[in-house]
Amino acid sequence: MRGRLCQKVAKGLLGGAMQADRPHPVSYALTVARACAEFALEAMNQRSFPKPYASALSVAAEDAATRLGEFLSAQGETIAPDALKTASLARTDLEAVAQITMLIIANDLAPKAASFVARSVRYTAEHAVNRLSHVEEAIGA
Repeated sequence: MRGRLCQKVAKGLLGGAMQADRPHPVSYALTVARACAEFALEAMNQRSFPKPYASALSVAAEDAATRLGEFLSAQGETIAPDALKTASLARTDLEAVAQITMLIIANDLAPKAASFVARSVRYTAEHAVNRLSHVEEAIGA
């Protein structure tokens, strides 16, 4: 589990958030949501969700939700109502992923509990992926 995906979380998501040339907020949120879903699947399979990676996912999901919210506040009037609503729901999903991963950080979870929490992260992140894919297509991001 400490392979390619963990490096993506540690370097790609957090490093990407600090770059001067940042991607479109919807594209960034979609990348974060996909990484969260992928990592959660791996955590389910391993029955382990290391706290450092849960922390990285939480920070990345919160950052993506914040950036998406700022984009929606600034550009909301130019986006079709359906896409705006879908993007708002995706933002809520990302905020939920951030909060769910905080459970891992705040508690010492048994393997069965870690797997359950990972399943919740995956389910919620996949909803965000589906929603953000539609939004990205609708706005041409």
